[in-house]
Amino acid sequence: MDDKFKSVDRFQHALSNLMQVDRDNFRQVIEGCLNPTPRERHLTYNYHRAAINAEMLVSITDTKQFQAMTMLTRAIFEISVEMRTILNDKDAAEKIEVFNNIERLRAATKLVEYTKHHSDAPVHSETYKNFLKANEATIRREQKRIWPNEKMSDVQHWTLKQLPQRAEVLGGVFKQIYHVSYSELSWYVHGGTAGVINLGADAFAYLAGICYKVSADAYSEILETLIREFRLECADDIIRIRIHHARFDPFAETPAEKAALLRAMGVELKQPNTSA
Repeated sequence: MDDKFKSVDRFQHALSNLMQVDRDNFRQVIEGCLNPTPRERHLTYNYHRAAINAEMLVSITDTKQFQAMTMLTRAIFEISVEMRTILNDKDAAEKIEVFNNIERLRAATKLVEYTKHHSDAPVHSETYKNFLKANEATIRREQKRIWPNEKMSDVQHWTLKQLPQRAEVLGGVFKQIYHVSYSELSWYVHGGTAGVINLGADAFAYLAGICYKVSADAYSEILETLIREFRLECADDIIRIRIHHARFDPFAETPAEKAALLRAMGVELKQPNTSA
């Protein structure tokens, strides 16, 4: 196998391993939460979105589908930032609920305004008009209660921070991914030619490797967020070792390298008993 494709395969394997750790150690616990708090619901919804995106990403076998791969990767990263930001803000759930209503208000207002000036447009607006009539005043009051010093037009995220600021606050791998990879991923989400001018044949494999690497890093942080929120280490004291092993095992080729990886994580393999 060509070296570049071998590397891509390893990064894909790392992401697949993480997804298996998720299915084996996280999924049933999260889905089995019988009476989740609003905060837990928002984390869980984001988690399921990320899992679906990751499953779709590893199912893409043709690296020429690099645009779909970068879109999915960018979404996984943005969800990882959102989840960690929720984890770090005790009032996140209330802010998110109000912000979600603001977003609905904006969408309804935009559609109704459009139909006012385009009466012949084949758009059904009655549902949106009814929504505005029933909810607009309440949503505006809630916005002023949560963010008394902000105009509604300035509330573009429930943190009042744009993605670059949120990644900066979180630091670590979030800051790294944003500064190193996010712009490149965005080239293939938005219209334009910045990412495709003079694109060589090897670029497809290169982009696939970036997507798998960024997604694996972001997915690891999503699982870490779940560990901390749901205190999963109390039931499984090696759950973080499982995550680290999933990420790095594909890069250990020989039995000696695999044993060294486990030792680096504090795991000693039992030697076979050769005594008769």
